[in-house]
Amino acid sequence: MTKYFLIILLFCSCNQRPNPFNPNDWYQERKERILSESNLPTDSTSIERYENGKAHKVKSFNHGHPTVEKWYRETGEQVVQTNYSRDGLFELRREICKDGKPLFEGIFYKGQGYGPSTWWRCGRSKEEEGVRFKDLKIGVWKYWDTSGKVSEADYKNGNIIDSLQWIKDVGD
Repeated sequence: MTKYFLIILLFCSCNQRPNPFNPNDWYQERKERILSESNLPTDSTSIERYENGKAHKVKSFNHGHPTVEKWYRETGEQVVQTNYSRDGLFELRREICKDGKPLFEGIFYKGQGYGPSTWWRCGRSKEEEGVRFKDLKIGVWKYWDTSGKVSEADYKNGNIIDSLQWIKDVGD
């Protein structure tokens, strides 16, 4: 009886396929972690200023590690916000239009773009979206024209997407 149970169990497990890697799940998990770790209390701040005295770049730190960096136009509008993971290896970058709407959002690892990345037309509509690996576009990317019509381009190397799951920080 036990012998048959083991054979059935083995047969069933051989027919099950593992769930394919989902880069969007990876992105959400990384994003949440980066935002959580960058929310540590600030104990020091670095400010670079324009000649007119307004802030150009403000970088916050927790125990010597960067947490959040914000860049501003000379007129005072914020243009970029970068949130850092505790170890500084991961960054969530957001570029911001003059009206405060999103222009870009993506994750960087050791300074290079990884995972899903999205560009907008200053919050009005998406412009392009796809997955990057070491700053290279991989797999199928979607592009929207100003009327909302979608087109796609396949940059190949879609198999590299599975490598994202191995891009982890020290705390994992």
